[in-house]
Amino acid sequence: VVITGELVICAGGSTQLTASGVTGGTYQWNTGVGGNTITVSTAGTYTVTATYGNGCTSTASVTVVVNPKPTVTMTSSRGESICPGESTILKASAGQSYLWTPGNYTSQSITVSPAVQTQYTVEVVDANGCKGTATKTISIKTIPAADITGPTVSCAGEPVELIASGGSV
Repeated sequence: VVITGELVICAGGSTQLTASGVTGGTYQWNTGVGGNTITVSTAGTYTVTATYGNGCTSTASVTVVVNPKPTVTMTSSRGESICPGESTILKASAGQSYLWTPGNYTSQSITVSPAVQTQYTVEVVDANGCKGTATKTISIKTIPAADITGPTVSCAGEPVELIASGGSV
């Protein structure tokens, strides 16, 4: 009897193991499932016992490894709130490949200049082929309305007091 299937999977995924090599017989897995195919999502050793039509048996085993999803972080060079017209550099933690949304960019870092509050997500694939994601929202600061009050006419040589408002020190 022979077992085929993907033996290394990522956390949250599953694999289908298929036993073959016995004609006219039955298969029983150590999980208690009968039949030539099982779907598994946990690490461990899986054994199948094949019983031939004449009553003889044969066994085969495989070990399934479950790799963890990568822990992905994203940083922003200017924080999560920028002024209108400014840009910030978003950078993802190390990986083998990247996919940014929105934009479908495939580099580790991107420069963004959103006009409105925008949520960015990066999907990172690690060396094991496992995927992890990180999300960050970049918001746009409100520009305060500035105002200057005071006399609009003055005599030559007289001081004038103007008062500015709308900002902060």
